[in-house]
Amino acid sequence: MKVKLLTTSVALALSMTALNANAVDFTGYFRSGVGVSQDGDMQTGRQNFVGRLGNESDTYTEIGIGQEVYNKDGKTFYVDSMLSMQSDGSNDYESTTTVCNFDQKECKDDATFALRQFNVKAKGLISAAPDAVVWAGKRFYQRHDLHIIDT
Repeated sequence: MKVKLLTTSVALALSMTALNANAVDFTGYFRSGVGVSQDGDMQTGRQNFVGRLGNESDTYTEIGIGQEVYNKDGKTFYVDSMLSMQSDGSNDYESTTTVCNFDQKECKDDATFALRQFNVKAKGLISAAPDAVVWAGKRFYQRHDLHIIDT
């Protein structure tokens, strides 16, 4: 485990430095619910009663990393990625292994990870429209989101 993590860290560091001295763009989103109950049971959100703002019963995060990897003669290529993690917070250690509760006869993953976005954007490929952007891959495109009232 330690060797694999070290190898991954070195590979990521080398890939970032092997490119031109362009900055890496980092974006993120994080939310986590906190609650108490009178009898020590799990706290659940009551979104239908008060709305979702600050009343979530899970943990969710998105981490996005992007970088321009090519820029020459007016042509640019930008790689964009985003990973997410979601957990219901039912354990003090959230892992990707399946956990079984034999009392309730159920099994579920503690945490789930997903690839939310991975795409390449190219600009300057069309000579008649040099500002046009062509992209390929999985991308949030015109994503309209109404989480605060999404009940």
